[in-house]
Amino acid sequence: MNEQINIQAAYIHGHVGFAGLDRDVTPPHVEIVATQDRDMVNTSVPGIPGEASRYCLVVKPGPWNITAKCGPLESKPKQINLNPGQSLEVDFVFGS
Repeated sequence: MNEQINIQAAYIHGHVGFAGLDRDVTPPHVEIVATQDRDMVNTSVPGIPGEASRYCLVVKPGPWNITAKCGPLESKPKQINLNPGQSLEVDFVFGS
């Protein structure tokens, strides 16, 4: 029997960087949150001063709002729209 599987997924990936923040200020992790209607997908990456951390989310196609939270700091929401199989890079930078 030959079954065909139809998987529709899209990918949000990118870097989280820190500019002008030292080890005493940078929290140990950053949370990346993507929301769509009632759905939410999130991941956590290490917060490393002077380096960028990478993240990747597998989501269903459609419109998404994505934010990054770093301790008390939160990015402005970024609005994106993904097609099936599409991969989109969304980067965040904390600090000045």
